[in-house]
This record gives sequence, C-alpha cells and structure tokens, in this order.
Amino acid sequence: VSLQYCFNNYTWCVFPCMGEWLTTPFDRYRCTAISNAIKEVESNKRVQGLVLTSSNPSTLCAGLDLTELHNPDPERLPMFWKSFQQVFLDLYGSRLATIGAIGGDAPAAGCM
Repeated sequence: VSLQYCFNNYTWCVFPCMGEWLTTPFDRYRCTAISNAIKEVESNKRVQGLVLTSSNPSTLCAGLDLTELHNPDPERLPMFWKSFQQVFLDLYGSRLATIGAIGGDAPAAGCM
C-alpha cells in the first residue's frame, strides 16, 4: 500500500493506492497492510480526508481470499478474520472523511 499526499489551500488528503496486488484476493497480509496505512494516515493531524483507490483501472478489489474460508485451517482462520474485521473497524471508526474511489470491479470486500 503506497500513500500519496495532496494538499490544497484548505485540507490535506491522502490517497492510499492499493496497487495492482489487489487484483488478487484479500488475505490477512493485505488486510494488515491496509489497516497499517489507515493508522499511519490518521496519525498525521493535518490530514482530514482519505480516498481509497487502486492503481489498476479495471479492479478496485478482488474480494476475500476464499481459500482462507473454505475448509479453513483452524489456526489461520481466526487470524485472517481478525485482520479483516480490523480493516472494517479502522475504516468505519476513522476520524477522517473517507471516500472509496471505485474505478473498476469491487466484489465482496471491495464493497465494504
């Protein structure tokens, strides 16, 4: 996840660019990377907005990693689910004005 900062005369905004790796499904590592990016952006008090987007023009997100959910490993499933829920909590609990700039497909987690 790369962060691109922009500034106009009124506010700072950050664009966490999820990149083309999101054309592969959300797994716990991708969820953790997005959570960490949100926390990093929120730590800058000058930032007031967050635009979540992808550098891939045809896909925002490929959705959840179904291999994590179908016949799951009992040790990995709680870690995966916790990391996914953390993204949800970080996005919806954010102090920032948050926008999803969907420029392509966004099944499952992309609709979150």
